[in-house]
Amino acid sequence: MKLEEIKKLVLELKNEAKKFNERRILAIFCDKDLNYLKEIFKIIESKNSIFVSNEISKFENLNLNFYFLEFKDSRKILGQTFDNAIIDFRENIHPDDIGRIVDSIKGGGIIIFIFRKLNEFLDYQYKFKKLLVYSDQMPRNVFEIRFFKKLFEGKPISIVTIENENIEIKKIGKVEKEKMEKEKIVFPKSKIPKIIFKICKTQDQVNVINLLDIFFENDKKVFILKANRGRGKSSSLGLFLANLIYKFEKRKFKIKICISSLEKENVNTLYRFLEIGLNKLKIKYKKENYKIITNYCYIEYSEPIKILENKYDLVIIDEAAAISANILIRVAKKFEKCIFSSTIHGYEGSGRSFEIKFKEFLREENIEFIEYEMKEPIRYSIDDEVEKWIFDFLLLDSEPCELDKEDIMKISREEYEYSKIDIEKLFEDEELLRNFFGIYVIAHYRNRPRDLGILADAPHHFARFVNVKNTKKIINSLHLSFEGNLNDDLINYILSKGAKEIFGNIIPGILLRHYREKEIAKLKGIRIVRIATHPKLFSLGIGSYAIKKIEEEFEDKVDYIGTVFGISPKLAKFWIKNGFVPLHISSKRNETSGEYSTIWIKPLNDKAKEIVEKIYFEFKQRLIASLSDAYYDMELESAYILLSKPINSYYFPLLTKNQIERIEAFSQDLLPYESVTDVVKEIAKFYFLTNYQNLLNEFEQKVLIGKLFLGKGWKKLSLDLNKKNVTEDFRNIIKKLWNNFKPLIEV
Repeated sequence: MKLEEIKKLVLELKNEAKKFNERRILAIFCDKDLNYLKEIFKIIESKNSIFVSNEISKFENLNLNFYFLEFKDSRKILGQTFDNAIIDFRENIHPDDIGRIVDSIKGGGIIIFIFRKLNEFLDYQYKFKKLLVYSDQMPRNVFEIRFFKKLFEGKPISIVTIENENIEIKKIGKVEKEKMEKEKIVFPKSKIPKIIFKICKTQDQVNVINLLDIFFENDKKVFILKANRGRGKSSSLGLFLANLIYKFEKRKFKIKICISSLEKENVNTLYRFLEIGLNKLKIKYKKENYKIITNYCYIEYSEPIKILENKYDLVIIDEAAAISANILIRVAKKFEKCIFSSTIHGYEGSGRSFEIKFKEFLREENIEFIEYEMKEPIRYSIDDEVEKWIFDFLLLDSEPCELDKEDIMKISREEYEYSKIDIEKLFEDEELLRNFFGIYVIAHYRNRPRDLGILADAPHHFARFVNVKNTKKIINSLHLSFEGNLNDDLINYILSKGAKEIFGNIIPGILLRHYREKEIAKLKGIRIVRIATHPKLFSLGIGSYAIKKIEEEFEDKVDYIGTVFGISPKLAKFWIKNGFVPLHISSKRNETSGEYSTIWIKPLNDKAKEIVEKIYFEFKQRLIASLSDAYYDMELESAYILLSKPINSYYFPLLTKNQIERIEAFSQDLLPYESVTDVVKEIAKFYFLTNYQNLLNEFEQKVLIGKLFLGKGWKKLSLDLNKKNVTEDFRNIIKKLWNNFKPLIEV
């Protein structure tokens, strides 16, 4: 067979894709230089088509009319649309890249995958796989096997092999269907100029713009806009803003608007349609570096974590599922009008999790909201086969299992079990895998295809789950990894070079670097990468049961169980209840999540307990000293939780004779707080660094932390604690501590 046959196949696929307004994929397994395929590439080249590779400089000399992009920059194309794509997977197969790039191609487009030849595809050490390995272990190739299997199963995928001079068409994608006719768009009765509606491609877009206009005029605070990719969320938001500016220009009333997303490039489509709308409405504006300025309106882009630093009349966050609930809730509470737009089944975070959990937060805070889901695609047909394939392959549409009445009764009687399974067997059982991963899609905001790839191929990662007895119905999923047992050479390297991250050893690497305690790195540990319970079964103790079972399975094999997560009171209380101790906090908030990352450990033997106790004492000292500085903006509840565990130590305050006389006078109401600030801080520090911590209740401890460590003013502290005046409480707390400590303290 000659290359002409492949060219003919590409043309046939192109015609079919155009006919149904869908995409088609051609997978080429090839041992040739890409110059060999140049004539095939030319069939789909255009200025608005992309060529993605690990090293684009090697291929720019092909003189092809493509937009060249490196894989590391693939996140920048979110929200953009391209005609066709060539994806060179010969050096790297990253799960996130597959979804992002494929999804950016519009209906009628062809996507060409370039792979190594068939007998190298599964075993080649792609860049992503190399990052999953530490020590001398070899990665699994479970993800590649899944990819290979799904390629050959996929309806819209054709497969060609080119090896030596042998060209063979292994499979031609078979799609049998009738062309779907597009429904006519109906414009609603509205004061919005029809010229805005005429730009819309779907009824959904028209509906969204109309509903957003109504929302802005009513008293609801939050609008939630959700959809799968390619439904026109960003373009609808841009057109809505154009109409909003039009209204405020006519009213001659000033308005300031913030637009935010994970990356600036992600809002390019929103800005493009904002400008299209403004031009259609003949509104003059200035544009500079993601700012749009008119006579009465000012629109600017802000990083998510910086939104709260300014005042806005309206905040729009696109791809909200990729951003921490902590930031989203704070935004919703602060600003009068907020629009949160998010993909339901996405690659940057779990939109299903956003949809369920974010709404729970809003209800808890008594924040009223409106929501709308866009269903009709703009880029391609509503029945696009490639979209179905990518959802299936990357488990983007996976959901937790359905639980019937019998299941619920069994669970109420604790008729469930902790199960072990090899990763290979888990991925061979599609139903089980979907049940396992579906729980993460609901539970975790930052759930991405890469997590599927890590679980599949990282040799030190493994899975456990809790299931209803005698069924495949998973009610708790556990993604775990082995860490620690570092050798002296690696330990000395970390200590001397200050290595920020040691692949596969997150907990021992960070603790060793920050606390210089060699023994912590020599311990063997298990990190709970993810643990999540079925959304219908929260607060039934199933997560705690799962942790207990991990301990029982590994108590003679490892020294500790650890976890890493962004600090929030609800999560932290779960880990404290299960015996975990906080040992580290990041130096600043994560720019994406807005949370401080924390490390927690539960020691499983005496040696580990001794080391953990030693580090916890150092951690407490560091945190107490830093709360008014590096962590000045930490929530009081979080600070309390991190400091709440009593500790056995020999810390003792050294007070001068004068300091003792002053605190004695303060306890007799003879001196004000300002005269004893230095002394009460020492006494509070003594309290939190010893095992005397049962002297005060939670409220009293929070008063000390808020005033003395976080440095809050009396008014702010009273508001945080929901009590009118805490000054008298503070004085009584200090009196109580001083009366207990006075016999112990000498000059």
